[in-house]
Amino acid sequence: MIVAKAHYSKIARAIVILVTAALACHALTFSETIPSSRLRISGRTVEQAQNIGRYVDTCSTVVDQLLQCRSQPEKTLAVVVVEPGAERTDADPLRIEYDENEGVMAVTYRLMRGLLTRRARELFDRSSGQTATIDWLAAALTNRVVMHGQGRLGAYEPDYQVARQQFSQRHFPRMEILLQGGVTPEAPALFQLYMLHADLLAACLAELPGQRGEIFRKMLEMEAFGRTPVEACAFLLSNNLRPGQALQGWYEQQVVQVSRRGRRVDVRESIEARVEALESIAVVGGNGPAAVQRIRLDELPDILRDYKLDKVALANLQQRFLEIRQDASPLLQPALDQYVAALRTLAGGHERRFRTEFQRARAMFAEALAQQRQIEQVVDRYEREYVPPQLHLDAYLDVVERYRRLNEQAFPRLE
Repeated sequence: MIVAKAHYSKIARAIVILVTAALACHALTFSETIPSSRLRISGRTVEQAQNIGRYVDTCSTVVDQLLQCRSQPEKTLAVVVVEPGAERTDADPLRIEYDENEGVMAVTYRLMRGLLTRRARELFDRSSGQTATIDWLAAALTNRVVMHGQGRLGAYEPDYQVARQQFSQRHFPRMEILLQGGVTPEAPALFQLYMLHADLLAACLAELPGQRGEIFRKMLEMEAFGRTPVEACAFLLSNNLRPGQALQGWYEQQVVQVSRRGRRVDVRESIEARVEALESIAVVGGNGPAAVQRIRLDELPDILRDYKLDKVALANLQQRFLEIRQDASPLLQPALDQYVAALRTLAGGHERRFRTEFQRARAMFAEALAQQRQIEQVVDRYEREYVPPQLHLDAYLDVVERYRRLNEQAFPRLE
């Protein structure tokens, strides 16, 4: 009897140890399920699982808005938070594993790839093994959510100012490079620029005639059947290109228009530099850097003669002045309007009148710049005299604290 009791006591202790160990292991993982979006989240705390669940649900909504998918997903996407350094498997695209050392941008990109893959499989029930279309679309949507706050911060207001600066200098990425994908968050600075331009390309394609989301569903379908994204775009855009127009030409024309949307603001120094770059050209008159001088357009008869002959170049110059006008303060806009009017006069063949109007525009712009500098100096002086220095720091810290709180509410702790 004593032996039996001792035996059962050992068994009981073993059971207690096993149950305790099981409970301890279970306590490390908490799950959150979102049935409407077919999402299952596993986190290290209840709060983490819930926050990540809301964020992944937002990403799922953004994907469905792009593709215009209104039905509930058929497959469940699993998102699992693992220990830093733990071995992970990426064999299943519908299971996203990441640790807390990964950045928000990298995790969001992987989420978008998984969500797009899920919808593509459901729509077409086949795969060619190619992922370029999914890759560049995932980068575009990552930009919208991470950089622009789509679905997280109320009104969606994209910020294309960096791209507009590039376009104002006639610097455009190659469309085929954007479509090929391959740029990953492992190179953060390059990826941020890539996903900005991928976002703009997606916005250009969304403007095509047809049902919303149809162009992207067709691109995913053609990729599922083995066509490259460049081939798919060339086919799908064939009816929207003018005779002799290439894909790159269509893209450059469209992206300038699309990039005007969203937030537009530029500082006085930048506006001044951009105007100087347009109203003058660099001329080399000797040796060394000092020999390079900028000569005004109205002082170069040969250049004026070329512009009179080249209507396209003149129209582009007018368009670039209009771009600057949209980014400038109201005080500078009348002078920029005068620049455009002067170029319109040149387009009509009136070279002498153009010189007068162009010089008048330059004088107006210089006067407006001087007035804006004075206003800025008065504001700066007022702040120095009437606002104690510590209040500047307090205001800055208050903004930082507000942003931190807002970010904690809208962004889960992915890192």
